[in-house]
Amino acid sequence: MKIANEPCFILLVIILTIILVLLVLMFPPINTSTQLKPITELFENENNIDPGSVCIFMVVTENIMDYAKHSIRINKEYCKKHGFDFKVISKNLTPDLEINFCKLQATLDLFKHYKYVVHIDADAMVVKPEYSITNIISKYPQPFIASEDCYSLDACSKPGRINSGVYIAKNTYFGRLIIQRWLNAARKGKCKKYVNKFPNCQLVFFHCVRKSWLAMFIKLVPYNLLNGKDGLFIQHYMQHNTRDRADGFINQLKKNRVDRISVF
Repeated sequence: MKIANEPCFILLVIILTIILVLLVLMFPPINTSTQLKPITELFENENNIDPGSVCIFMVVTENIMDYAKHSIRINKEYCKKHGFDFKVISKNLTPDLEINFCKLQATLDLFKHYKYVVHIDADAMVVKPEYSITNIISKYPQPFIASEDCYSLDACSKPGRINSGVYIAKNTYFGRLIIQRWLNAARKGKCKKYVNKFPNCQLVFFHCVRKSWLAMFIKLVPYNLLNGKDGLFIQHYMQHNTRDRADGFINQLKKNRVDRISVF
């Protein structure tokens, strides 16, 4: 039995298949309990990314220098070890918004000079300095990479929400578009209502970037790669007080020093 208008039927099936594939790419299933283990598997691949094309930056204000002076030192030493540029932003580049949106304008500004821009919160640090972040950049093709928002395996926020304290942005058309849309959404439109609600930066991203067609260009990696108190590559001391953060950073500085001595 022949189907009437068979060419039209085939075209319809193709269109529906394409739509289904796009939906799966845009809204992939989220498992909020994902963990990376072991970390060595991620860093086995080689890459030819020029270290000079990478910039890691932090936004730090005077009121948090009690602990941030230590995290700055750790992350700066990491960049020096691998040949990355390192910058500290101390001025609010988005005075019409809360200070944590400043990193978005800083990312756009740094795109003028770098192919890859990495933001690290003032309360986060690299704990495995022997590994190069270029391996992560090369492993995932998406222009925006971030970890899911988990403090630990058992303490995650809403499924699919990133922790914006640490992210990797690639200077491509869609990489720039994601950052620009994120910043624009904080200033106008339906997501402006989240600007004064904690965690504002993450809420704006989740509702106006992640829940859009741009989701297919976003890579959500296991929380303990770039985030969490037990992060394997980067640890994030969110939910800690100033003293605990400072102590954690000082201990890491001591560990790095011991590791350097043992190498020689």
